[in-house]
Amino acid sequence: MRRSLAALFCAVGFAASGGTGILADDKADLEKELKKFQGAWTIESSETGGHKIPADQLKEFIVTFEGDKHTLKMGDNVFQVGTQKIDPSKSPKTIDVTMTEGPSKGTTMLGIYEIDGDTLKVCFDPEGKKRPTEFKSPAGSQVFVNVHKRVKTALAHESKLYTPQPEHGLLKRFEGAWRFEKLAAAADGSTPEKLGTGEIKAELVGGFFVVSKWSGNVYGGDYSAVQTLGYDMDRKAYTGLWIDNTMSYQWPLHGSWEADKKELVIAASGPSPTGGICKFRERYQFKSADSITVVAEMLQKEKWVTFMTTQLTRKEKTPKTGQ
Repeated sequence: MRRSLAALFCAVGFAASGGTGILADDKADLEKELKKFQGAWTIESSETGGHKIPADQLKEFIVTFEGDKHTLKMGDNVFQVGTQKIDPSKSPKTIDVTMTEGPSKGTTMLGIYEIDGDTLKVCFDPEGKKRPTEFKSPAGSQVFVNVHKRVKTALAHESKLYTPQPEHGLLKRFEGAWRFEKLAAAADGSTPEKLGTGEIKAELVGGFFVVSKWSGNVYGGDYSAVQTLGYDMDRKAYTGLWIDNTMSYQWPLHGSWEADKKELVIAASGPSPTGGICKFRERYQFKSADSITVVAEMLQKEKWVTFMTTQLTRKEKTPKTGQ
């Protein structure tokens, strides 16, 4: 295991390399080659002496390189720093990596590499005795082969952070002024009990969030509440928060769009009417552009039981577009 991890550190050190002191004659070609290395890379696979390192030991390592310097990190912890020299004119292309910080400090490794778009493959002799001539890791040897993948998600994710995504479009359905009526779930054959009525003002914030402010008379007294709802791209879920004047508890919200039922299902856990903590969910049924039915349910004995419905009706009907 120690041997495998040591190889991993060396390998990662390479991944971020892009050096100076290059042997190539054509400076323009060399600079073009170095640009291919710049940025951050993950380790997709690593093999030392015929032994493959488990993927779960590789997934948290990130190598970032700038110019002729590379840095290996696991989270915020720096494991290794080094420099490198490459020669893309050779066949296979060669690379020499010198470790300046970390467990292999002072070591120079002799290696070969090939890079194809966002995939980088390397093979090294970590002892620096003999440069490999092919991308193989013979059993019992110290030679290791690594395959790296370029990290592209950061830029894509950052771009999405500033641009509303298709999932945010659903939030527009809530925008505007509404009237609401809350009804307790009816027993068999009985008339539902009216719990209260009021108004809602819902505003979009930057196209990313909708903030709904509720006010009225519910449960025989003044009622006010605020709900925030947005879409979390990392969790791939709708998330938000609900607070109201009936208790001090803040309800964290989490849910998804159920395409087959055409419902937005928002779940939360919180105080149960009978004590303890219970799971709740609300099913938002979009009857039309001007009508939303919210079915509130709680989990009882592994079964979802409806205890309340809330009918939302837009105060001013949405103008028809003629389409």
